[in-house]
Amino acid sequence: RRQARKIFGGAGSRAQAGVRRAHGILQGRPRWEQAILVALWAAAALLMALLAYLLVLIPLTPGVDDLKQVTTARPSVIMSSDGRELGTFEQGLQERVKLSQVSPHVVAALISTEDHR
Repeated sequence: RRQARKIFGGAGSRAQAGVRRAHGILQGRPRWEQAILVALWAAAALLMALLAYLLVLIPLTPGVDDLKQVTTARPSVIMSSDGRELGTFEQGLQERVKLSQVSPHVVAALISTEDHR
């Protein structure tokens, strides 16, 4: 219990004070006015929750380029010299790079392989 008080501090008493304040605002008003105020508070709370959800969701959403890459990517297939399939690299392991980013040794090996065929 002491730990809970340390962790939450006076959050419970602040919440109770907020409820008392809201009750005081609603008290003495006509029923229809109370209903409108409660609906407005609920709408504001819902809007704030939606905004918080979007602020968390937006950074985690993939960009347009990422989505285009996923739809156009095909698995890379590794073949043996006799034409048998040795394995595949799935779409998630591929990344588009510029030719200048590829090692010259990889380019030379590819050309050598193609020349050998």
